[in-house]
Amino acid sequence: MPALLAWKEADFLSCTMKATLLLLLLFAVMLLGTTSADETKPGSCPNVDVPIPPLGRCQTTCEADSNCPGTKKCCKNGCGFMTCETANF
Repeated sequence: MPALLAWKEADFLSCTMKATLLLLLLFAVMLLGTTSADETKPGSCPNVDVPIPPLGRCQTTCEADSNCPGTKKCCKNGCGFMTCETANF
């Protein structure tokens, strides 16, 4: 009987360790995904605080610079929506 208890205890520890490792792996993946999405590209957005701002597309096409191709940045346009714009340097 003691051998059976030792086996069950070892099996339980193995399951606990697997679950812990899985949770740590998921946490690491979430953390890496968050940092890459928040990356800010160099340059500044075009000025839309002018008397007659350029309207642009009146719909949101990005949420962060990482959503935009190349050197374009995610900026507020004249309509008040977020779109990929050519950065000012």
